[in-house]
Amino acid sequence: SPEAGAEEVRSRLAALAAEQAEVEAGLRAAGHVPALAALADRLGLTSFETDVVTLCLAAELDAETSAMIARASRAGPHVTVGLAAALAGAGAASGLLAFSPAGTLLGLRVVELATDLPLAAAPLRLPSRIRDFLLGLDRLDEEAAGLLVPMERAALPATLTRLARDTAKSEATALLGPPETGGRAIAVAAASALKRTPVRLDPSRLPGEVGTRDRALALVAREWALSRLVLVLDLHGSAEPAIVMPLLHRRVGPVVVLAPTRAGLPAGVRAVTLPPADTPAREALWRAAAPRLARNDLARLARQFALTPEAITRIAADVPTGRNRGAALWNRAREEAAPALTGLGQRIIPHATWKDLVLPAETADALRAVADAVQARATVDRWGFARPDGRGEGLAALLAGPSGTGKTLAAEVLASTLALDLWRIDLSGVVSKWIGETEKNLARVFDAAEAGGAVLFFDEADALFGKRTEVKDAHDRYANVETGYLLQRMESYRGLSVLA
Repeated sequence: SPEAGAEEVRSRLAALAAEQAEVEAGLRAAGHVPALAALADRLGLTSFETDVVTLCLAAELDAETSAMIARASRAGPHVTVGLAAALAGAGAASGLLAFSPAGTLLGLRVVELATDLPLAAAPLRLPSRIRDFLLGLDRLDEEAAGLLVPMERAALPATLTRLARDTAKSEATALLGPPETGGRAIAVAAASALKRTPVRLDPSRLPGEVGTRDRALALVAREWALSRLVLVLDLHGSAEPAIVMPLLHRRVGPVVVLAPTRAGLPAGVRAVTLPPADTPAREALWRAAAPRLARNDLARLARQFALTPEAITRIAADVPTGRNRGAALWNRAREEAAPALTGLGQRIIPHATWKDLVLPAETADALRAVADAVQARATVDRWGFARPDGRGEGLAALLAGPSGTGKTLAAEVLASTLALDLWRIDLSGVVSKWIGETEKNLARVFDAAEAGGAVLFFDEADALFGKRTEVKDAHDRYANVETGYLLQRMESYRGLSVLA
């Protein structure tokens, strides 16, 4: 009968458990943690859930147990949910509850079962990741690995190192601020303090279909627990917190959330607003990555480029120490920042010099004054004239004249003098007839340009820069809003804006 078969399997399990206990004792005496004990500890399995895993493994590896299971379940040599429940000491109903979708066995994909059969008759099997772990082969699940991105370590100043230590003390922390404030680097340093491996989940890599996405999130959660990871959820960009909410509710290890704001995050997540990535903060990052760099070079790099700590550390490691290291770091930083504007404008590598520009002396002096103002800003900041809120720091030049008078050439000479890229933005293509779209397009351009302080060359500026008109209808009102927005962003942009 099935009852007698279940008793036969129960006796077999007891014999296997005794044999296993003897092996485990020898392993622990040698300073090793047995694989089954490690699995149960990392995934938080109950004794019944551990028995289910043992039974499924025995069915695959032990012929005698497999034959007993076939006699007990009458469903072939497969462990069924009904058989596993019958082996539970608390009774069948209690055993069946362990196979609810919200439970650990199915919720973390510890076992897999066929869903096209009644629950009690559904056969169970171990996923290859769990089976391999128990057999001593501990490697990242391939499907989960496609969603998890390794993270770079970065040199951090003392202020961010303290934040990393605080982050390591909390099971769930949200680091609020734009990417250049160093959230990723802080998460990596926190993982190092916990002696864990940090991995970043980019929600944009998740499948779009809900059922497939839920399975992918379950695999990520299983890997998070099994490989003792610090999971970093990056919500910058278009990602919504709701997409990764299942991971935040089922926390099986330390998690760090990188987000622009606190909106949408559950109450159990501790929120920390990161200090702004202003010029002094960026200078501290460069000093941590390149401690022997001259003070003036540090100031110029910090003033011009808003790069992440990882990028700064990578650049400093790539450029060897030497006589012209400051210039070499500048060029590498310029290349690092360039991709941010790709697709938003035309990149022009400037080669023209002042010798190529033939202008009246007064006009040439005015252009040279623009270049001098940009080059001297790091020094002026050091004198104490920098505004902490960044308002009014923008430099803008308006070049007016008919076609062929040298407006584009003048912008190229300015960029060449400043050793920066020139990005040509055609405002006639940025302006949209849809309300609010023009401002969104302009925001994308300026946000991307902030990373490298590139020279922005707005061609056909009269597409937006007509006279601010008297408001007679809704079109006039929104045209004025668009013009005002561009003026506002130019005023706060740290780089140079040139309008033609």
